[in-house]
Amino acid sequence: MNLFLHVTTKRGLRALILGTASLAAAVAVLATPSRASTITFNPNGGGAGAISGVSGFGYATSSAVAVGLPTPTVGATFNVFYESVINATQGTASTIGSNFSINNSANQFTVIAGFRETITNITNGTVTFANASGPSFATGTTSPNFFEILANPTSSGVNPFTGNGANFGSGTVILTGHLVDSVNGSFNLTTGAGGAPVVGPFNTSGLATADTTTQSLQGGGGTQLTVQVDTANSGYFVTAPTFLMFSTTNSLPFNSVAPLTGFYSGPNATPNITYPGTPPSGFNTGTTNALDGNSLMFQSVATSSFSSAVPEPSAIIQALTASAVIPLFLGFRRRRGRKTAV
Repeated sequence: MNLFLHVTTKRGLRALILGTASLAAAVAVLATPSRASTITFNPNGGGAGAISGVSGFGYATSSAVAVGLPTPTVGATFNVFYESVINATQGTASTIGSNFSINNSANQFTVIAGFRETITNITNGTVTFANASGPSFATGTTSPNFFEILANPTSSGVNPFTGNGANFGSGTVILTGHLVDSVNGSFNLTTGAGGAPVVGPFNTSGLATADTTTQSLQGGGGTQLTVQVDTANSGYFVTAPTFLMFSTTNSLPFNSVAPLTGFYSGPNATPNITYPGTPPSGFNTGTTNALDGNSLMFQSVATSSFSSAVPEPSAIIQALTASAVIPLFLGFRRRRGRKTAV
């Protein structure tokens, strides 16, 4: 689905626009009551302890990264990656341990996701984005178009709050899917005097990170994604969902968690997209995130609901009207340090 952003470019500013009808890394179902569904989830992978009536998951606040900021030319592509940990069951509540175990199980559950977008049109300052595999998220699995939930031993040390992204993708894969649709999104940039974008601290969480970026554009927004489930482990998903409808809230600066410095492009033993680096195997947010790096990072918190069918457009519009803003990410590159309204 296309995204639209109106940009007024002023002298002395090189505008770089990054759109994500996205990810990473988290995401919630936008289902009408007639299409919403519940499942039975067993955090133990079988035997006793199944939780019935689960309508969705909540995910811990974590990081997402848009790798490879393109110059604003038609056909330019970039990838978005997200990872986090399930920290709530919706519909039927559960107890979440300090190590993200669910109801004292021996497992914690991580999620990794990624997809590709392309700039499809630039007209009169309007830049249109779509998934790189077609005018909307295609039913194919053109890389990177993946969504996975994994079961990890609670001793694995996965930490969505700070670190290098280790072990998010190294557990047992219990659900796989791919993006099949998206909803328009926008990132609301914080502006100051004269409409100039505000540059402030990148990480105000008080948690340390190996990312040496110190400054960032400021703002917030959100995205909506639809994931079609391809496989589900029946030991964990006693009844499996057909679709997961993801909703994310995205923000800068990082004020609740520290930026992660490693992401997965699939289930590998170690993160294979790392900081610092050059796309496609690495990313670098520069000195000022969204201004002088080759990638953009943002804090993201997500929920996902289960659905038996993709919501109809009218249902999506109603949900968006009722719930708030949805994001597209803006990156601005400046010349001679000048910050100009965009």
